[in-house]
Amino acid sequence: MICRLQGLAQQTIIATGEDYLKKGRKLETTAWVLVGSGVTMITAGTILALNTEWGDLDYDDAYHGRQETMKATGSVVLIGAGVIASIGSIPLFVMSAKNKRKAASFSFSNQQYQHLSQGKISKASLPGITFRLSL
Repeated sequence: MICRLQGLAQQTIIATGEDYLKKGRKLETTAWVLVGSGVTMITAGTILALNTEWGDLDYDDAYHGRQETMKATGSVVLIGAGVIASIGSIPLFVMSAKNKRKAASFSFSNQQYQHLSQGKISKASLPGITFRLSL
């Protein structure tokens, strides 16, 4: 009986400082887009609310009352969505800052070392990763 064993090796991916910087920039861009769209929605909802005749919301006079009710509902929805988008950007700013701090703690360097080769001492470089942990 022939038995065949096959070994599978998993490649481990080491996150570098540049990876953390890219991730931090993407999160920060997303956060700024959320803040900008949130402020825009709040502004548009407020303008729509100021242009709504709130006294006409109590009755339905064929068309005018329905139109004002839709404006009022739209303004409330816009303001609510804007507030949610703006608040939702806060965790993204926090995660972006964490990734930038992680990027600052990683560094690559070539470490010089001496080794004996064919009776001579020679210098060579060895790539190294430096990880700084700050508490």
